[in-house]
Amino acid sequence: MLRADAVTVVRNNRTLCRDLDLTIEAGSCWAILGPNGIGKSTLLHALAALYPLAAGHITLLNRPLSHWRRRDLARSLGVLLQDSDTLFPITALAMALSGRYPHRRATLWHHDQGDDLAAQQALAVVGLTPYAQHDVSRLSGGERRRAALARVLAQDPLLLLLDEPTVYLDTHHQIQILDHISQHWRNKGGAICMVLHDINLAARYCDHLLCLFADGSHEQGSTSQILQQQCVSRLMQRPMVPLQSATGQRAWLPE
Repeated sequence: MLRADAVTVVRNNRTLCRDLDLTIEAGSCWAILGPNGIGKSTLLHALAALYPLAAGHITLLNRPLSHWRRRDLARSLGVLLQDSDTLFPITALAMALSGRYPHRRATLWHHDQGDDLAAQQALAVVGLTPYAQHDVSRLSGGERRRAALARVLAQDPLLLLLDEPTVYLDTHHQIQILDHISQHWRNKGGAICMVLHDINLAARYCDHLLCLFADGSHEQGSTSQILQQQCVSRLMQRPMVPLQSATGQRAWLPE
């Protein structure tokens, strides 16, 4: 679905990622992991054609990103940015409806019933149906984040690139939303790549991990392959130990 070949990303004369080869296939869920400031968000922006590459190239559905028209790209690729606060008054429903813009005909200025349904379903997924007519700027931080997620979900692209989708969210909403996203996008033959700080959420939902390190190097592979004690401790920059629940699920804690 999305392929990066020999991609190098540089910011402020610092190499964040060097010679990255990455293939995100249909039905997969990836997490990008690493400490603060390592370049996770910048790399995600580069994968979405929002940040220039120092080297390499990226294709989506076997077509170079540079060859896509923005409107067409938005039908196949949805992006949740880390900072998604609005600069003007808008209701939660209107924000979700804004995600339907790429699907409207160029001559159609108003949304139709299909757009309304997609927006309402997205609000239901993130638990904001009771706040549909509330001004987003008056919602809590977690509620604003969920409204931003609803916009991307209503957009209904094939590939989701999500920058810290669970930030500000309580555990209930983290699980509720990631349960839906991971199941729905896999079932529709889509894919997900998200920046996460919580390694346990990555272990729960993602089948592949991409780890970024301070020297510009990276390590990627299946979740079971990457989540070994040596790699996890290097990634978290401190000794980490695994704990296993009675159901067999593994969690990581600092030593």
